[in-house]
Amino acid sequence: MRLVQATLCAGVLLVAGADPGAGQAAIPREATDDQAVVLKGSDLQSALRSGELASGRILEGGDVFSVTMLHRTAPTATIHGTLSDLYVVQEGSATLVTGGSLVDPRPANRPGDQRGSAIRGGTERVIGPGDVVFIPPGMAHGFRDFADAGSITYLNIHFPWSR
Repeated sequence: MRLVQATLCAGVLLVAGADPGAGQAAIPREATDDQAVVLKGSDLQSALRSGELASGRILEGGDVFSVTMLHRTAPTATIHGTLSDLYVVQEGSATLVTGGSLVDPRPANRPGDQRGSAIRGGTERVIGPGDVVFIPPGMAHGFRDFADAGSITYLNIHFPWSR
C-alpha cells in the first residue's frame, strides 16, 4: 500500500512538472491524509532559479515518502538500506553510477544507509534535464563528472520499496 501511495505522489509531481500554469508556491509542506498537494512546475522552476530550492525538502510524508530538491556539484556515493530513490532531473547533467560497491563505506544518517568516497564498478550513464531514474534499496549509486554548469539539480523522491 505504501508503494502505491508513494508512486501516486511521484506521479502527481511528474504531472505538476509538466504543467506550466500558475498555482500555489512550492514551499516545504507536510502531506496529510485529507489534503491533496499540487506543486506546479512553474513554481518549482521559479524557486529553483531564485535559489529558494537549491537544496531543500519540498514535501514530507513521514515514513511513506519525502520529496527534496537536490543540487550536486561534487561526487557522491551512497546506499539506502530500505528506501528507493526516484530522480527527476531539472537542470545540469552528470554521470550517474549505479551498482558496484562503495569505496570506504561508513554508516550514514538512517539505519542501513551507507556513504562512501566513490563507487567501484557499476554501470555509468549520463543523465540530464527531463530524465527520470529509479534506484532500488541496497544499490550503490552516485554522481561524478558533472557537465554543463558543473552541477546537476533534481527532485529526489524517497519511498520504501520491497519486492
